[in-house]
Amino acid sequence: MPEGRKPILPGWRFRIKAVPTLCCLAAFVLFLSLGRWQLRRLGESEQMQAAFAAGLAAPVRDGCTAEAGLPGALDGQRVVVEGALRWERYFLIAGKYMWGNLGYRLLVPLVCAGTGEERLVDLGWLPVSMLDQVLREQQAIPAPRRLEGIARVPMKAKQPGNFQMEDGYQRRWAAAEPEAMGAILGMRLPAWVMIEGPGLKEQDPILDREPPVGGWLAEPVVIPHMHYAITWFSMAALVTVLGLTLCFERVAAGGQEW
Repeated sequence: MPEGRKPILPGWRFRIKAVPTLCCLAAFVLFLSLGRWQLRRLGESEQMQAAFAAGLAAPVRDGCTAEAGLPGALDGQRVVVEGALRWERYFLIAGKYMWGNLGYRLLVPLVCAGTGEERLVDLGWLPVSMLDQVLREQQAIPAPRRLEGIARVPMKAKQPGNFQMEDGYQRRWAAAEPEAMGAILGMRLPAWVMIEGPGLKEQDPILDREPPVGGWLAEPVVIPHMHYAITWFSMAALVTVLGLTLCFERVAAGGQEW
């Protein structure tokens, strides 16, 4: 150390060490990037929540018009459809649990009265053991049926299920895929599914409802991106302090390292 220059800490010397410094620098860049990514996700989440709220605030739309069949035309909006359900070609979304019971979501194509437009309706969840009973009860309801719910464009399954053909077509699916399902049936189904039933809050009791249990969450799922961002930025600050601490080394009174 040059004469006349006082040490940062008496008895300690600061010296940059290559390996700890590079490791801490890499961790700092990683944590900083993750924090900035969470801030971007926060902005996207706020935009999605605003769009969802705007869709719910809009008047109920007629889901049977030709314009409603355009891609993304009604996503997130309340819709009503009226027509005849095609029970000879229903679909089951397999592997859905509710209240600890294994079940399906029941999807049925609908032919709109008056317009002839074709739509896919999600009637809700039912336990595996009640499939035959629910099908009999639903088919006994006279047509046409007027159904109200919300239109959503579903996400495709990451890994499509390997299900066997039943009654000449693939009945069980890992996720709703309206256009692919329509192609199997020779129908022109739009990219959205109408989830039948009322808007529900997460704490609403629905245990006493008869299957199929329909409905949809009227509140978007909020992910705490800001908390995650603060966590990652805090980790970046912590690793910075750690890197600086590792660059200090103790020296003896005579200037030699301990």
